Amino acid sequence: MSRPTALPALALVALLLAAGSGVAAPPPTPVCEICGEAFHENVTATDATLQVREDGDVRWRVENELTEPTAGEWRENPGRAETRVEDALDNRFRPPVNPTDPTVEIEDGTLTIEFVDRGAARQRLGLLVVPYLNGEGSTTNYVINADEFVVAAPDGQRIVNEPSGATVEDGRAVWTGVAATDGDDERSAAWQAPEPGETYVVAGSGPTAGARSAVVTTLEPLDPGLYGRYALGLLFVVLATYGIYRLEGTRLPRRSVAGGIALTVVPYVAAVAAIHPWWPRGLGALVFWPLLGLAIVLLPAVGGGVLYARAAAADRPAR
Repeated sequence: MSRPTALPALALVALLLAAGSGVAAPPPTPVCEICGEAFHENVTATDATLQVREDGDVRWRVENELTEPTAGEWRENPGRAETRVEDALDNRFRPPVNPTDPTVEIEDGTLTIEFVDRGAARQRLGLLVVPYLNGEGSTTNYVINADEFVVAAPDGQRIVNEPSGATVEDGRAVWTGVAATDGDDERSAAWQAPEPGETYVVAGSGPTAGARSAVVTTLEPLDPGLYGRYALGLLFVVLATYGIYRLEGTRLPRRSVAGGIALTVVPYVAAVAAIHPWWPRGLGALVFWPLLGLAIVLLPAVGGGVLYARAAAADRPAR
């Protein structure tokens, strides 16, 4: 790929990546709806432990410290606490997505909530992938709204990747967050809580677990429709490049044709890998999607145009 012909393709890919990264950030979303001020304004501290099981179930245990008068009211009437917990867990679009009926206990000023999120961890290449901290295309900006948020691997396994913002040790990924503040707004803690970014937690064992984890986290989520769109875009790029080249009629050596097609395929694949998954929303999508369409059209124009020009030059009689 010569520098003059590569520059237009590379510039287009750079614009595409800039548009994808320029999507307006959504407001912070607590990763735990039963933690901190997101759960109740009188929660002062929260510890949350998510124990992953070998079958993919995840057992949640959340301990909330409460101030009066809420602690006393809920001790006298536990049903009020249970109703609040059930209401908080009723949102199936945020984690947990498939919880069992929770057990709710209050002792002194501590409210303890336990339940199992069934099948939450995905089985991938002999590993368990916990997707709680990855919005996977939704306009979600998760924040750690617990003072300590822990994802623990099953017994005999370990955390085999490096989840963003976490400390990994003793088979656990641990985040330090913000459960509560002194502000009047019950959601003020969410604005101060740390953002882990789009990250997965992967648990497993064995000497190849780290390498398998790198493959898994690169490919996740395994959405057939998403990969189908990738494949259709790639097919269009290849066929359009070849079609423009064949307009001349002169056949070039296979190596030259392959090089011209690579001129379009490599930037396309690089862009897909860099922005996977393709799910921009909101105002950013108004720029991103048209620019993506422009890339799919112009990349073949560059590669096919180069091949066409070379074929035309080869067809001219020598002077």
